[in-house]
Amino acid sequence: FTANMNITIYDIPANVTDRDAIVTPENRLQTVKYHSSCSENLYLKDRFGAVQLVSFENQQQGLVSCFASTQIFFDLSFPINVNPGTDVILETLFLSTNDESQDLSDQVRDQVLTSTSPPIEASGVLVLELDLTVRQTYVLITTLTGRTDEGNRCFGFDRFEFIAGNRLPAIFETLQPTMTPTESLFPTPDPLTTACALEAEITCTVIRTGRDCQGLQSPENNRCLIDDTQATLFSMSYSPLLTCGNQNNTMTGLQCDSDVIPKPDDAYIEAGNGDTLYFSGTVMEGEIFDINIPEGVDEIDIEIFDQEGGTRIQRLRQFSTRCRAQDGLRLLDTFGSLQLLGFVAGDISSFIKEVFELTYIVRNPISLEATLTSAPRSITAANAQPPRELVLNPVSLFRDDEFRVRERFTINLLESEGRSITSALFSTATSTISGIQCRDRAILTISIA
Repeated sequence: FTANMNITIYDIPANVTDRDAIVTPENRLQTVKYHSSCSENLYLKDRFGAVQLVSFENQQQGLVSCFASTQIFFDLSFPINVNPGTDVILETLFLSTNDESQDLSDQVRDQVLTSTSPPIEASGVLVLELDLTVRQTYVLITTLTGRTDEGNRCFGFDRFEFIAGNRLPAIFETLQPTMTPTESLFPTPDPLTTACALEAEITCTVIRTGRDCQGLQSPENNRCLIDDTQATLFSMSYSPLLTCGNQNNTMTGLQCDSDVIPKPDDAYIEAGNGDTLYFSGTVMEGEIFDINIPEGVDEIDIEIFDQEGGTRIQRLRQFSTRCRAQDGLRLLDTFGSLQLLGFVAGDISSFIKEVFELTYIVRNPISLEATLTSAPRSITAANAQPPRELVLNPVSLFRDDEFRVRERFTINLLESEGRSITSALFSTATSTISGIQCRDRAILTISIA
């Protein structure tokens, strides 16, 4: 082929697939006259207009490329740690890398495990495209989820990482008789040969308290029995499937009436005493809400409506706030369509569920502009959901710019006692000028005491 070539780049109009309709002068974005003979210097990562040289092949050197497509053959083994008398039904298995996720659930789904079951085995082939010109860490995360025969969630989690790639020497060129050009001297970076930089971070906040997620612990007291103390806060959730007829509590004197079946998924709830309301608002199914009660209030009434200003669908009267045996304030008990998930009484606070918010942050700490192209996250407490890609469209980051995404999850502290929840974030960007990639990762582990 001829050493002189023209490279023309065209814009593709929306919904146009015909080549003749695309390759027209009005769609032309750029034309480059390119000389590919080795009599002139050609270097990996050279840029020619909007294109970049990432591989070349000639008779003397063969194929020289920045990239290597690598197959990783993996065998996974999960030792079993199941309490005697408990069955665990497996649901999902995911293998996540820096850039993608592989669903292996078909190899484990619906398998039933007992305390005597052998380790779970899974295998497969993973294809990774390695950029050998950038030294970086590649992380593989496996997440196995299941549920007990009682409906409780459980999971297994592991990670494996390796480092591949090295920055190119000053220039990696085709064989030619001329001298190699030099790079800019430190500390002045050459934007044409300098990679971008990223800083990834994960933060966690407990919504109820506004504090970080460190120090979470399962409830020490599941009943409010504290020397006849009055509770000053109830944490509850709403379920349209719970009724006056199937409630489960031992509260003496509680009256549940005006029960309408079926109930909507969202309801408007008012809780108070007389003309004073301590809580009012729309609550979705499963949503946790708090009722703050002042000192000196021994009973409250709770009314549930199909919507604000609408029809009453349930009423709870003489709901006691006292921490006596006959008042039956016990975590997970149900009162009509409400379930008690936490309380505060005196110096004691006990909560069985908490809502926490994870914030994923990627920032550009240097002056070179970067285009954030990928930021997948993996979390072991994602309710059997696969890893999620946070970057839906490329994002330009100038110096000190930040990309943020927030997610909220509800955690059962009792079921999670003694376990850790790990969230991982892998970010990838490209330098807007040099086209060189940069990456960073963040891992946050939350332990439940």
